[in-house]
Amino acid sequence: MKPEIKNINDLREQKMEEELLQAIKNEHKLALRETLMNMQHKETKQTKQLSQVESEVEFKEEEFLNAIKDENKLALRETLTDVHKRKAHRTTHRIGVFTPRKVQAIAASIVVFLMVGASFLFNTDKPTNQELFNQFYTTESSILTVRAGSTDFSPINTGMKYFEQKEYRKALDAFKLEPDNMIVKLYSGFSYMELNKFDEAIKEFENIVIQNDNLFIDQAEWNLALCYLATNETNKARKLLTNISNSNTIYNIRAQNLLKEMGNN
Repeated sequence: MKPEIKNINDLREQKMEEELLQAIKNEHKLALRETLMNMQHKETKQTKQLSQVESEVEFKEEEFLNAIKDENKLALRETLTDVHKRKAHRTTHRIGVFTPRKVQAIAASIVVFLMVGASFLFNTDKPTNQELFNQFYTTESSILTVRAGSTDFSPINTGMKYFEQKEYRKALDAFKLEPDNMIVKLYSGFSYMELNKFDEAIKEFENIVIQNDNLFIDQAEWNLALCYLATNETNKARKLLTNISNSNTIYNIRAQNLLKEMGNN
């Protein structure tokens, strides 16, 4: 019988041990649950506190910005008021110290300013006669074709050959051998123009214009007008250009354009 009693006691101890372990497990679960709940509660509380702090910070920030704006408005208002007072004071002071002498000086300054302004307004920087001459003058080409190796050594032919080679002094020497020929007179005038001897050129062209009944009068008149410009005989140039512009020659348009450029020169 003793062994059976021992087994019963062992079973009881085993059962008590199991119940104790189960109780410990349950206790651990309960403790763990309470711990988790406490942690969750603390986290919720901290979140609420943080939200409250953020709200307070936002409110204070908005309040701070509004305060700055109000302060800036007040400072601006004070500045404008001060400037207005100073301006009014200066104006009053200046008006008070004006004297008849100062008024006359100011009036004189205004007159001078207006005169200078008017001079700038009406000064259009018109070109000089020399500039107009350079703009409208073009070197004439030879009306005769002189072939290389030509055996025609007449003064006209020889002069034209030198003219084409731009040896104007040699051309003039050749032209002088036939002074009464109209072609010679015309190209002598051109040669003198290329050498800037405008007085001599004028004589040649005037001689052609005076004789009137010849084929070269149109060229002579146009280049004569340019020579008048180059020698600053402006009135003569304007009169001759007016006649050319009213004619049916190939130079009438050029004459009209030149007269426009001359203006009131």
